[in-house]
Amino acid sequence: MSAAGNPTTVALLSPCGWGNLGDAAIMTAAIDQIRARRPEGDVIAITLNPIDTQQRHGIPAFAIDAFTLAGFSVDRAGLTGVRRVAQRVLQRIRRVSCRVTNALCDMLNWITLPIRELSHWWSSYRVVRRCECIVVCGGGQIDELWGGPWGHPYVLFKFAFLSRLTGARFVVLSSGSAKLTSRLGRWFVRRALRLADYRSFREHFAVNLARELGAPEPNLWFPDLAFSLDVSSTRPVRRGKGPIVGVSPIAWLDPNSWPEKDGQRYDDYFSQLVEFLRALVKRKNQVVLFATAAADHAVIADLVRVLCEDGIADLNELVMISAARTVPDLFNVVAQVDVVVASRLHGVLLCYACCLPVAAVSYDPKVDYLVESFHQEDACLPIFALEASQLLTTLDRVYATREAISQQLAAKVAAFRELLAQQYDRVFGPLAVEESGHAPETETSAFAAEQIA
Repeated sequence: MSAAGNPTTVALLSPCGWGNLGDAAIMTAAIDQIRARRPEGDVIAITLNPIDTQQRHGIPAFAIDAFTLAGFSVDRAGLTGVRRVAQRVLQRIRRVSCRVTNALCDMLNWITLPIRELSHWWSSYRVVRRCECIVVCGGGQIDELWGGPWGHPYVLFKFAFLSRLTGARFVVLSSGSAKLTSRLGRWFVRRALRLADYRSFREHFAVNLARELGAPEPNLWFPDLAFSLDVSSTRPVRRGKGPIVGVSPIAWLDPNSWPEKDGQRYDDYFSQLVEFLRALVKRKNQVVLFATAAADHAVIADLVRVLCEDGIADLNELVMISAARTVPDLFNVVAQVDVVVASRLHGVLLCYACCLPVAAVSYDPKVDYLVESFHQEDACLPIFALEASQLLTTLDRVYATREAISQQLAAKVAAFRELLAQQYDRVFGPLAVEESGHAPETETSAFAAEQIA
């Protein structure tokens, strides 16, 4: 069966839309690279927050699941009929009691779920049948940590099935794996991977998981798609004075925002981070606090509150709070600092892409994998055993060797970009012919070829 719609339309499937700048960077990179190869084609998105996606990336976007499509917990300007009346009633109740409103929202969502799920299958079918290709667009999408097996594993199965039904290609592109332990979640992912026309993964342990689940070969390794983002205009400005330190905290195990909650371990991490910042301020280092995910802004606010309670006279001059909420804003921060302390995967990765040295505080195997792939193990500390003094020592060592580290990062990033160009060529066709009439060369260098092994 052939696709019924536009043979050049590519749909990018991603759980983005709620402030994760790593997902936003991946989406931006994929859009740019696909358009460079298919200038006459269309790119659309299927995400958790279509409105944010449309505003952030300027492409049509559709709901990734039934809750995104019609959840009562989100105000919808275009609601009609019974749902519009229900939404207005809920808004009035909210003025009296948010707790009652949330309970009613949950009840209405579950009562209407079967109808909304059928509606979402139909609306998704109408989207997929217009596409030549559905792309699982990078990120850690082989995961059930956020939402369980009926979260993203089910989403992958749904769109893989609809792709096969309509004749669209289903492509898993440089995706990563995280938690996938339930039998149902593994079943959904197994079926999705078996229906895929192309599979590549950003970590070797994700490749091994795909093979364990019985995905047919080839199951390929390729770098994270964010490495294909154009960062040529974003290079840190080297300064001769003391280091300007970028610090990007993480809401790891925070009971207020993390799916797995452990208040004691979060408090231990938070207290060590406070001590680290106090040490930087004491020795008059300039600090830029920035976030790469929405939940981390609350952590920054708490850090600043605690530091303010110390009564440090020149705190405002030494500590700057970045309001970065977009990828370009993040790169503006990167250009201002000399070295970074970060935990989230793309907080580390995007600094690497800009050849900026990082002292990583790792909370997950995917961060360990990234750090090891760049041979930066000596600049990585485990978050569960973090000590402020050790982090400060690591930071100083990274800063002292920053020029050599930047050169190492540049060579690896160049190889990764070359590998990703080859993957885009393979999946979407070669780059469009330039005015000279010749397409850019895409031969594999010896160094890049070594990265595949």
